[in-house]
Amino acid sequence: MGENLSDKKYDLLNAFPTELEDDVFTVLNKIIKTSDLDFSNCFEVDLCKSKMMIPERIYYDEPSILEFNSLTERQKVILSCLFTRHHNGFIREDNLKKIVHQSNDYN
Repeated sequence: MGENLSDKKYDLLNAFPTELEDDVFTVLNKIIKTSDLDFSNCFEVDLCKSKMMIPERIYYDEPSILEFNSLTERQKVILSCLFTRHHNGFIREDNLKKIVHQSNDYN
């Protein structure tokens, strides 16, 4: 696929439970770095004895509607979770609205 695993965005795999790694990887391949910034400091969260590193803010652009629609439902939730950390408050709010009523087996 031509992924550059040295790209810092792949550090965001650590922001989700390991059992979601394949889906998170697919999502990360949909986001493109468009500025010198990628994400800011992370804080640690322990969920069911799984440690995750959640970024305070991310600076990636959202994928296009076409890219978003190519994702599975689980991947769409992962993407929306990730973009609740976006530096733009309107984008955070929009993505939170997409997931607030979701019920998933990994909750």
